[in-house]
Parts: sequence; C-alpha cells; structure tokens
Amino acid sequence: MSEFSAIKIFLASAEVDGTEVRELYFRLQEAGYQPWMEAEDIEVGQNRQDAIDKAIGEANLFISCFSSDSVGQSGQFMKRLRRGLDRTAETTVGEIFLIPLKFNECVVPNLRQNQYGLELQDYQELDYWFNDGWERLVGAIELKIAALESNHPSLSPTSSSKNNAVRIGIPFDRNQFFTGREEIIAELHQTLSQEGKAAINQVQAISGLGGIGKTQTAVEYAYYYFYDQPVYQRVFWVKADSELNLQQDFGKLAEELNIRIERKLEQRIEAVKNWLQTHDRWLLIFDNADQPEWLKSFIPPNAQGKILITSRASVFDMVGVIKPLALPLLGKEEAVKFLCDRVEQKPSDAAEELARTLGYLPLALEQAGAYILRSGMTFAVYLEIYEAEKLNLLEEAKPKLGDYPESVLTTWALNFEAVKQRSLAAAGLLEFSAFMAADAIPYELLINGVSGLKDSTLQQIISQIELLFKKLIRVFLSSKKKAQINTSGHLSSALYQTISQKSHRKSPSRQLLNLLQILSDYSLIRQQPEIDNYSIHRMVQEVLRDGMSQKIQLRWIEKIVDTTAYATPDVEKFENWPWMARLLPHTIQVIYLAKNCQFESKSLAYLLVCVGYYLNEQGRYGEAEPYYQQSLEMRRKLLGNEHPDVATSLNNLALLYKSQGKY
Repeated sequence: MSEFSAIKIFLASAEVDGTEVRELYFRLQEAGYQPWMEAEDIEVGQNRQDAIDKAIGEANLFISCFSSDSVGQSGQFMKRLRRGLDRTAETTVGEIFLIPLKFNECVVPNLRQNQYGLELQDYQELDYWFNDGWERLVGAIELKIAALESNHPSLSPTSSSKNNAVRIGIPFDRNQFFTGREEIIAELHQTLSQEGKAAINQVQAISGLGGIGKTQTAVEYAYYYFYDQPVYQRVFWVKADSELNLQQDFGKLAEELNIRIERKLEQRIEAVKNWLQTHDRWLLIFDNADQPEWLKSFIPPNAQGKILITSRASVFDMVGVIKPLALPLLGKEEAVKFLCDRVEQKPSDAAEELARTLGYLPLALEQAGAYILRSGMTFAVYLEIYEAEKLNLLEEAKPKLGDYPESVLTTWALNFEAVKQRSLAAAGLLEFSAFMAADAIPYELLINGVSGLKDSTLQQIISQIELLFKKLIRVFLSSKKKAQINTSGHLSSALYQTISQKSHRKSPSRQLLNLLQILSDYSLIRQQPEIDNYSIHRMVQEVLRDGMSQKIQLRWIEKIVDTTAYATPDVEKFENWPWMARLLPHTIQVIYLAKNCQFESKSLAYLLVCVGYYLNEQGRYGEAEPYYQQSLEMRRKLLGNEHPDVATSLNNLALLYKSQGKY
C-alpha cells in the first residue's frame, strides 16, 4: 500500500450539518480514505484545540462543508475555516487542498485570509447534492493522490488500496470466486505484449456466447496486470453494447483524464483519442461490443497502449483483430471448483453431476451457487429440484429458447421463485429492470421516477405477473409446502417507501436497498453501491421479457415510460446534464422497447423530445433528428395539429435544421 493510499481529509462543518457530514465521513472511509471530523475522532480527555490543530496540520485535503442552514454560522466553525485558509496559504500554487462542499443550494461565505489575500469564494466549490457530486469529489481526491505520488517517484503506481479501484476505471469489483482461465489470460497478455511488426495494432478480442464469462475474464485480466503483475498504469472501461453508450462512455474518459474541453461530445471524443496517441501503459476495454464495426472510429491509428474487446461476435478484422480468443466453457475441474468455492462445500459426485448438467456455463453455475448458498441445501437436493423444474419449463417455454441455454432458463427460474417467496416487491423490481439498459441502472431513477407509477394500474400488473409465475415456475420442493403470498400492493408499497424519506441528496432508502440485496443474493443483479447503481445480465433480461405475454409487456412499458418521464429533469438546464447523461441509455432502451410494442403516449413523446434536445445540444444533429421527428408525429396523432406541444416539436426541428445548415 502506498504512502498516500489512505489520504487524510479534514472535514470542517457546523453542528447543524452533523448528519450529512457523518454520512460523508463514513462514505469516505468505505472508499479507502482517511477522513477526520471533530465528533468522531477526538478521544475522551484529549485537548480539543490541540487535536484539531494537529489534524488540520496533517491533512492532505481540507473540505469545508456548507448548507443553507450553516452558511451564516460563526464561532468555532468560522475558526476552523480560517485555520483551513491559513493552511492553504502554505501549499504550492495550483495544488488542490481546499474544497468548499455544498450539501444544498447556498452561497459560500466570503471569508478572507488577509496575509496572502486568499478568499474562500475563490476556490472552485463542489455541489455535492448533484447526481455526480460523489464522483466529482472522488475525482478531486484522486488527482490529489496522483500529485502526491508524482512528487515521490519511488512510490509504485500500483497500490492495491481500495480507492485505486477508482483510478483503475473498472466499474466492477474483482470477483473473489473467479476460477480458471489462466491459459486464456496468459495467451491474451502474450498477444497484447508483442513487439516489433506484430505490435502495429495492439488490439485483441475475447469472443463467446452469452453467459460464458467474457466480461469477468476481462475484469480479472485488468486487475491482475494492474495490481498483481503491474503492467498498466491506467485502465479504462467503455460500455459498447449500443452506439449511444459507446459514445457517452468514451467521451466521459475526458473527465477521468482531467482534459479541459468544451461540452460537445465530438470534441471530448477527439481529445481522448489524442491522449491515447500520446501516452502509454494504458489498457482500454470495450465491453459487450457485439457490433465491432462501431469501434472503428474510436480506436486511434497510433494508439500507444492496449485495447481489449469483449463480444458475442466472431469476426473483428474491421478493427485489426485477425485471430480473436474464443472463450470456451469451463473445464470439469474448474466448474466443480467454482461451485464448491461459491457455496463453501466439499467436492462430491453430486457437485460434478451438477456442473455437467449446467453445461459448465459460468452464468448458470453462478446462479445455481447463489441459490444453494442462500437455501443451505446440498448439491444432490438442488440437482433433484433442478431436474424437476427443467422438465416443466422446457415443456412450456421450448419455442422461446433460441438465444440462451436451457441451463440458464432453469437456474434463473429457481432463483426467481426463491426471490418471489421472500419478496414480491423484489420480484417486481427485477421485472422492472428487464426494461432498462443492462448496465448502471441508477438508484435515483427508482427514487425520482416511482411517483410516475399509479397504484391501481400497478396492482393490475402484479396480478398478471402472479398468474404468469404460476404458469411458468413450478418448483418441486420435496415435502415442503409452498408459502402463501399476499400479492396485493407489495411492489407499489415497497417502491413508494423509497421516496418517503426526504433527503436533499436523494439517497436510497433502506427499503430499496433491501430489495436490491435480495436480488443480489441470488445473483440476479450486481450492485455497485459506491456509485449508486446496479446492473443486470442481458441474458437474464431476455429470459424475463420472453417469459411475459405481449399484454403484460405492454402494461409494464406504459408504467415504465411514465416512471422514466417523471425522473427526467429539465433538460434545458445545463446543470441537469450529468443526470441526463446517466439516464440517457435507459431512456433510449425504453423508447426502443415501446416502439417495438407500438406503444404511444404523451409521456413517450416527452421523452423523445428530451433525448432529441440533449443530443442536439451536444452537436449530435444526425442522432437528434429521428427523435424530434418521432415526437412530432406522435404529438400530431395524439393531440392534433393545433396543440402547443406540436408547435414546440416543429420549432425543435426547425432549430435543428438551422444548426445543420438546412434552410
């Protein structure tokens, strides 16, 4: 661990902000930093002033916390701020030390350090209550760590501290149950480490069917060669499952690299490509790039680092990969080891038989392991339940099995039934998630958007889902009797609970976190609480949607359109763009699914306008145009030609054409 991995952060605050500051204090601790606050770190009997002076003197960062309740405070709080300004005067010009942090809308006081003429208002403040507040704070802390380490060349840039996971740029924690793949990882690294003529284009791809572990292999490769055998100094992760995600994620790397550039996405993309051409020892991962041709314009011709692609495709010559690495199924021994490690049981004949039955497919093995661990059953008992469930499901769902293996369908069904037994609300939340983009579903979408759901309609949906469950999922439970479940309003009451607690930061409630934890327990989602979002495997989404009738899908889409529209901010305000950027992939997915179901509504027309406006303001005129056109057609159909919203849509198109020079 490097000298600066546990960076010392002094939190200066007024007593009135105690609750918010404590939350920030513990969040910084969980991220691997070393915060200091008066209420937590002064020991009984210690001289208070001496302890505070010592903490400020040793601090690497001084964060002054403000809210509308505390900006007018004086006394001890003001003394701490003056002491912070004095310490700031001792730092190097340009060094990050003092960060004014605001918990809500307020004006930072105009405090002056007379000797050197420093003023508190001169320092860039952080609006912590914004959606990207935490990410921006972490970015500033990481810049400080990088500056400290650059002044001490003897320090290794490959510390294994938890906060380095932010610098490594991978949105997933390292999988402690990752098993096997040593030969694949070694071969992958050998290919990417070639020199001379063979190294003209340092790009390689991992290909394979869904659920085989491509993403997890890429994650393990990155962690291994960043921490265990340090090769890379930076690792970047870009979601490439859609052109929109590809552009958004690639453009965001400009912020990660602290490249100061205008807000147009194309400029940020070019700036990142420039950086990749002038720096080395980096690894860039394009994940879920099932359309490799999309990547051509994002791969610099003279890249100085390495590029790794994960994809279900098999041909990558358009990006310079002649021989991709085809990821095979796990071997027998690897699969058995994975299962036994996952559930903490000893190897047995039943474990071998279960691994074989699941086809050695990592996704199916993971879901089976999660179920066994939660239920406490043996491999033999699970195998008996699995076989009974498989026969029932194949009888009814065989025609829909096209793109995913039988093992995934069956293990998913068992886990889904177990979730339903624990909480119908959690099962409903999983259904909801099937209509979002698979990655980075924000907690705040649920918190902000749930008011768009109407109780009465939701209860109708719940009833329909319950009928579907009874038809699709018949689990043989030995001599046990199935628990009776009260379906009335569980989903709606649980989701409404998430917005019942008022918070200027819109933190997720305990109820929402409990629902997410239930789904995570059965490996149906993957939580990322440090950035307030979660992800769901695309194959699980496919199984969920394929299991619904068209009528149920349409009802879900109707309510999810309303939910997303309710959560969408005023896109004309620039300060809302960070939230709009997080919401955009999910809005696009909802629009796509609604179009497939031939669904139209005023809320959907509003979403089309918001997406069109956001893309237009980013200079992405060609992408914005179809959204504006669809919104105009839909509003004309639903509202008539004389409605003001139709005039707005016409004006949007006119301004877009003017920007394109189409007069």
